[in-house]
Amino acid sequence: TEHRILTLTGSGGAGKTRLSLQVGTECLEQFPNGVWFVELASLTEPSLIVGAVTSVLGWHEKDNDIHALAKYIGGQSLLMILDNCEHLIEACAQLSERLLHACPNLKILASSREALAALLDEVEQRLRKPRRQIIAAQTMRHVRHLLSLPTPSRPPA
Repeated sequence: TEHRILTLTGSGGAGKTRLSLQVGTECLEQFPNGVWFVELASLTEPSLIVGAVTSVLGWHEKDNDIHALAKYIGGQSLLMILDNCEHLIEACAQLSERLLHACPNLKILASSREALAALLDEVEQRLRKPRRQIIAAQTMRHVRHLLSLPTPSRPPA
C-alpha cells in the first residue's frame, strides 16, 4: 500500500528532524522536482505556513494563497518535509489535505510531537479515497516502505 503522507512522531530530541533529513537525502533521485524541507518551529501563526512553503520552493506568492500554491505544485513529483508541526497541527493537516487533493504526485513527510493521524483520517475520508492507516514510523526502513521508496543500493556517503 502506498501512503502519500506519513507522520514521524516522538518526544523532543528523539531524532525526528534528523530522520526526516536522512529520508530526504536518500530519496533525492526518486523525486525529479526535489525534496523540500520546510522548518515550522519558528512560525507563530498558522497563516504563515503557506508563505513558508512557497519561500522554500523558491516561489513567492504575496497572498499566501493555498490554491495558488496547489496550482504551482500541480503535477510535480516532489517530497515535502514539514518539520515541527506540533504547534500548528490543525493547520498542517488542512494544508496537507488541500495539497494532496490537488497535487497527485506530491508526498508529505511530517514530523511532530503529536500525531497528525486523527486529523488525517478525516482528510482521507473527505478525499473519498480508500481509508488508509496513517502510521507513525520510527525507522528508515519503515519510512521507505510506507512511502513506496526503493532501498538504496549502497549507504549514503
